[in-house]
Amino acid sequence: MLALVFVNLESAIIVPMLGKIADRYAEKGNCNGVDAMHYLSGTIMVIRSGLICFLAFWLGSAKMQEFLNIIPKVVTDGMTIATGILPAIGFALLAKMIMNKSVVPFFFLGFVLSAYLHIPVIGIAIIGLIMIFIWMQLQPSQFAKEVPEDDDF
Repeated sequence: MLALVFVNLESAIIVPMLGKIADRYAEKGNCNGVDAMHYLSGTIMVIRSGLICFLAFWLGSAKMQEFLNIIPKVVTDGMTIATGILPAIGFALLAKMIMNKSVVPFFFLGFVLSAYLHIPVIGIAIIGLIMIFIWMQLQPSQFAKEVPEDDDF
């Protein structure tokens, strides 16, 4: 619970700030600056997690529970609800980006295989790969198009 509080603060304040700095480096063409922001973001995450774990072990569960009891119930209930909703929102955003007329039937086929035939996700992924290879064999002209050369790299 304590880690979730700090993760949310980090995601709301620190990560966007580092993203803006990385954008400024990218506009100037400074790849090392962008890399540094990525490394700094990861370092902050590791330090945050390490400090929380260290303090939890050092202080003990009784002191940590006292600290958690300070947090108002409204906040903890809200974070519990948010942790249940966030995966659904993330999935909906991902689905919105990739959904088109050619993908929708495969999406619903995967849902039916999972929900009604109780096939595990890894099995559905394997079936999907097999279908891709069959589709590529049946329509080779669609996949043989030349890709224009990219001048950016």
